[in-house]
Amino acid sequence: MKKLLFFLTGELGYLLDDAINKIDDVSIFHGDAQEAAEELFDDCYAHAIPDNLRFYFDIEKFAHDLEVNGDFNEFQCGKRTFTCTNANGI
Repeated sequence: MKKLLFFLTGELGYLLDDAINKIDDVSIFHGDAQEAAEELFDDCYAHAIPDNLRFYFDIEKFAHDLEVNGDFNEFQCGKRTFTCTNANGI
């Protein structure tokens, strides 16, 4: 819960009361945006791409696009890196 409140107040500027009301709306991945993008790709898209073509998919660019478009928001809390994976939804 600490990392969720940190993200909502520190990264998005919510007041504490508003952040507490939004906690259930936040989806956090424990890791950086590239790791989150890789998991998203594996879970949602990899099955649709033939094995011999998966090598050509650029996870780093995919993660970058997700961040630039506001879908992902990578942040630090303590010494750990987290990624909000539904940043556009909150």
